[in-house]
Amino acid sequence: MAAAPRFYVEYPVCEELKPSVDCLWSSAEAPLPAGLSYPILPDGCVDIVFRFRTRPRAPDPLGPQVSLEDVWIVGPMTRAVWMAQDPTIAWMGARFKPGRAYPFLETPLGVMADLKPDARQLLESRKVKALGRAGEPHSIEERLRIVEATLLGMNGGGRNIPDHVVEGVHRIRAGGGELRIDDLCSELGISRQHLGREFVRYVGLSPKALSRILRFRRVNRSLRGSTPPNWADLAVELGYYDQAHLIAEFSRFSGISPQRYRRLVKSQESR
Repeated sequence: MAAAPRFYVEYPVCEELKPSVDCLWSSAEAPLPAGLSYPILPDGCVDIVFRFRTRPRAPDPLGPQVSLEDVWIVGPMTRAVWMAQDPTIAWMGARFKPGRAYPFLETPLGVMADLKPDARQLLESRKVKALGRAGEPHSIEERLRIVEATLLGMNGGGRNIPDHVVEGVHRIRAGGGELRIDDLCSELGISRQHLGREFVRYVGLSPKALSRILRFRRVNRSLRGSTPPNWADLAVELGYYDQAHLIAEFSRFSGISPQRYRRLVKSQESR
């Protein structure tokens, strides 16, 4: 899941986690303008998400009271989720790279697409308890350190992921989602059906679904330029059949047309 950059901050992880964890993140200090909503877009990743509730209290140098209310495991998304302004809610999370969450969570990911089950439903009690410690300190820096230390103790490293899945994800990402799945299977020496089953288990998405999402993300990045793109040229550049195909795919994953999404991004940048 990936949020609008203006209201979202990413933090790098230690070297030991970099092969598996894309980043740690938090909602920005500045609240969203009242009435504004923004989309969380599919990115092929799995996140551990912490939801905090802030409550005002008597004048205190430490500021408002902050309590951890939920810890969710957010599975790979195939459609956008729209978030609305709530000044009493703060967010923090850890984002795994596509295909890298399984050794940490030790649960098949195929049943988690577009879901956000409570961590207590999926993880061992010791892992839930360790993650829950992120609600104890006051500062975001201390919370992030606890999450990072907890991830280091949650296995990781890709040891339980089949090599052909790791390599398949790598090649799909390297090709920006344009690599034909039949060609990928031929290169890996594995049938399309078997690779599909393994991807669903360890990535949470089929190879084709991951490819479509990664190509969608490339369109998203293209919309952030200072001038509007030429849609027909962009469609050819990114491997879509035509402009109509690009717009249909973008709308499928974001819930709105690319033209409308670009206007939303530019309106946020001007605030």
